[in-house]
Amino acid sequence: MNHSNKISDSGGDSRSAIAPRLLTEEQARAALGGISRTTMHRMMVGGRIRVVKLGRLNMVPVEEIDRVIAALPAAREVA
Repeated sequence: MNHSNKISDSGGDSRSAIAPRLLTEEQARAALGGISRTTMHRMMVGGRIRVVKLGRLNMVPVEEIDRVIAALPAAREVA
């Protein structure tokens, strides 16, 4: 039995058993409503969203997604 994708012998796949704490740029873009690569890049370069380096990858902590969403202005009600 291959245990490389398992946390323990409980039978759970590690990808489904543990929520990711770091998202790829693509995953972060999807979590922010599918924003464009350009918008994501501008947010990263402008310091509006914090990224961390993991090897060559720019990763976005999940907490940053929550922070950015919480900081968005509320939509106005349409009469």
